[in-house]
Amino acid sequence: MTMLQDNKIDIAGICETWLTDANSPITAAIRIHGYSIIHHFRGDMRGGGTALIYKTCYTMAVTNLSSNLKSLEYTAATIKTARSTKVLFIIIYRTGSLTSLFNQELDALLSVAFAKCDSIIVAGDLNIHFNVASNNGIISQSLRVLNSYGMVRQIYDATHVNGGSLDQIFTFSLNKQLTCTHSIDQEIRLGSDHFPVLCNFSFALVGKYFKSLEYRNIKNMDTESFSDELACIVNKGMAILDSSFEKAASDFSQASVSLLDEYAPIIKKRVAVVDSAPWFDSEYRNLRKKRRKAESNWKSTKSQEDKTVYKELCSETTTLALTKKKEYFSRVITKSNGNARTLYSMVDKELDRKQSKILPDTEDIAE
Repeated sequence: MTMLQDNKIDIAGICETWLTDANSPITAAIRIHGYSIIHHFRGDMRGGGTALIYKTCYTMAVTNLSSNLKSLEYTAATIKTARSTKVLFIIIYRTGSLTSLFNQELDALLSVAFAKCDSIIVAGDLNIHFNVASNNGIISQSLRVLNSYGMVRQIYDATHVNGGSLDQIFTFSLNKQLTCTHSIDQEIRLGSDHFPVLCNFSFALVGKYFKSLEYRNIKNMDTESFSDELACIVNKGMAILDSSFEKAASDFSQASVSLLDEYAPIIKKRVAVVDSAPWFDSEYRNLRKKRRKAESNWKSTKSQEDKTVYKELCSETTTLALTKKKEYFSRVITKSNGNARTLYSMVDKELDRKQSKILPDTEDIAE
């Protein structure tokens, strides 16, 4: 979650989630941090699983493309753009050995997908070495299936510690309006043997909750010139102070506001409203800012010393987050005064469980 928040990620595709249930403490933590999740998990065995994690200010609709697939796992969902078009995200995790069955199931999956949307993004751990396609018939067939739908390959650099672009992104848009720029962070693995791939797509999303902000850029204002001109206004008002106090105050207010508009005009901004975790306070936010600054500094200098500083701040931030969570839940439990409903509600929220109906639905029968 730290990487999603620090990089201001709107949508994340995840492979090998290792989730074992629809709702769990992990999905609860995702929601607490201002994100929602759509995912598919293995119910009969460990490992695997695919997911789409997205900011709660957006709406994604689950899309069913195919079932009973043997060679791959997937999660698919659509999102609406600012131009009222829909983009279909398909996160794929290929399992087992690469055989012709995968190409058959991929073809069937894409045929259904292309009947639903004109803009499609296929991403995930395909675990295919496309750079050796010319020497492998099955890999060549995989590329032919994707190319037959007009899909454009985006990743050519290594995404795995042992080399190879195993994690891929393929895009398609009917009018060629969907473009993609990406970067592969080979410094941060997040405990995985795959590198995270960060992408920017050429479309704006439609959010559910927005608010308008107005502010002035006071920091970059020429304060000395502003002070001199403001002093002139004050002196001019004192020199002609022969009217009523109310009129003098009104004139001074209008003149000073006009001067402020000249030096620091009002800037309007529309931002998405995203819930934050209840234990996020100023101390934790400031430490996160310090950690992000250290990360930026390390990536700029590439020095071992700056990397050490960044790693220490990562550890410190994680420890502080755990401490804040413990303090928060301790306060909630203390304030509950043994109220069972409050305690059960807190547990359900942390486990991402919803209260099931106790009584069946009934209808009134007219006499």
